[in-house]
Amino acid sequence: SGLRPGPRSSIAGGADVVTDVPALRVDVVAPVGAGDAFAAGFLSATLRGLPVRDRARHGHLMAAAVLTVPGDLTDPPARDRADRLVALDDAAWGTLRLGPGWTGDDTEVRTP
Repeated sequence: SGLRPGPRSSIAGGADVVTDVPALRVDVVAPVGAGDAFAAGFLSATLRGLPVRDRARHGHLMAAAVLTVPGDLTDPPARDRADRLVALDDAAWGTLRLGPGWTGDDTEVRTP
């Protein structure tokens, strides 16, 4: 059926809904810390009361931030920049490709 596990949220009546949010294409510099960064982005967006899709997208962006630097720590993108990327429609989100330095310079957000 094409369904894949994804972040879950409950709707009225207690039913679970799966929200599929594809990961971004990232030019990986070092594969360290992405899981922790995803969790931090997801939890931060949860505390802001954002919808599940946006929470997952914030998680993906934070994971991309650490994947595109040596080591496992970097400054996250500015909140307004992250919010703009999260707000993209599904087609635009699917074409994003993030490379080293993207958290500080819009020129590193590329499409094919």
